[in-house]
Amino acid sequence: MGDLNITGLQLHNAALAADHLAVQLGVTGSTQTVSADFASAGNDAEPTFGVVLRYRSPGNYYRIYRKAGGGGAKTLRISRFVNGVETLLKSVRVPNPAANVFFHLEGRAGGTTLTVTLDGVDKASITDATYGSGAVGIVIHSGGGATPVHAADNFRAAVQ
Repeated sequence: MGDLNITGLQLHNAALAADHLAVQLGVTGSTQTVSADFASAGNDAEPTFGVVLRYRSPGNYYRIYRKAGGGGAKTLRISRFVNGVETLLKSVRVPNPAANVFFHLEGRAGGTTLTVTLDGVDKASITDATYGSGAVGIVIHSGGGATPVHAADNFRAAVQ
């Protein structure tokens, strides 16, 4: 979905309001640690930055992500997507990321436990048994408005 480009050894979303998702279908397993460094070009349009765990098919996976923006939108989230419908499993408040400064986001899946880590600190965990294994990926959602181009770097996935 969406459009991602590699420029200057970094991943960037296209200037299009949408989910920009890339999945590594050949990297599958049940125990997963997936991480990347992300930089927000601006938070006004409520962008999100995340990793995909246990991807089964389009619309069926876990998404662990940071949502930026105004009001109550500044959160870390653990979500489950079933047939394209998102169910928020866990959410914790965090400050907005600084514009054009990289932060490190990590998602882990082991057994039925899903964990989100921000800059090396575990922030939330939840249990869910919907998906036991699958592929890994990365996602940037760029909102409406001027649709800034955000960046990701240092994508890593360890799978068993």
